[in-house]
Amino acid sequence: MKVALVGCGTAAEYFHLPALVSQPAADDLWFADPDAARAQRLADIAGAPRSHAVAEIDPSAVDAAVVAAPSHLHAAISTRLLESG
Repeated sequence: MKVALVGCGTAAEYFHLPALVSQPAADDLWFADPDAARAQRLADIAGAPRSHAVAEIDPSAVDAAVVAAPSHLHAAISTRLLESG
């Protein structure tokens, strides 16, 4: 399963990332954050078979997403992901 973690701040690192890496089905992880170094840091920590660090997610590249961006961005990010299927 291809899973995106959108927003790679403290909450993503300490709460969402441990849950994602503990799931065997989530073997292709995408990390998206405007700060490319932050996305890369979480991708490196994940150690998943395939980890990708990007500034923005291509919705067609993933099956599911955890939106861990600041709250005021949730609607826009989630709407974009949902509209793309």
